[in-house]
Amino acid sequence: MKPSKQMKLSMSLWAVLLALVLACDPLSWLQQPTPVGPGTPSAVPSVSASVTPPAGITVTGDWITQRGSTVRVAVTFPRGWVFAEKGTRITVASSAEALAGAELEGPALVVSQADAVTSPDDLLAQVKLQPNEITRREDTTLGGESARLVEAKVISPVSARGYRMIVVAALHGGKGYLVTASTPLEQWDKSQANLLAMIKYIAFY
Repeated sequence: MKPSKQMKLSMSLWAVLLALVLACDPLSWLQQPTPVGPGTPSAVPSVSASVTPPAGITVTGDWITQRGSTVRVAVTFPRGWVFAEKGTRITVASSAEALAGAELEGPALVVSQADAVTSPDDLLAQVKLQPNEITRREDTTLGGESARLVEAKVISPVSARGYRMIVVAALHGGKGYLVTASTPLEQWDKSQANLLAMIKYIAFY
């Protein structure tokens, strides 16, 4: 039986992380993004053009925006990161090498789209976490929609390596959206500003 989109989201947070790299030949669908600038009709402008960094977050360098074709979101991220869309999932990673191994080797953001979801809490409930893995829960917004946020630290059952991640769930246009920003623990201090900004910059269209 072919799993439904909702069943694909019904997995542990660690499985969400591994979903970045378990697709057949994952690097074959990575691509350098095409910038979407303010001159494009109805485009979300690049950060360097007109987007104000989120309060309390400092980002540097040139940022660009890429729209999904199936997943109806625009993602803004540092130039040089790789963008990929496959099915109902967008992945943005700091490099192709970050996705080349059996486990995630660098910061990444994943946006998953799902049907038949009634609330952000309903969507988050499908991400199975142990109470001792969760470090924060709170209300927030995602792309202007009310959302729920969970922050967690998890340990790989394969390598015992630690990962830190933020998961945000929201509804828009009758669909559910799950945004997962993650990185190895030792890279969190260096990566957190970019990852937090990328979540804040998510826009629906």
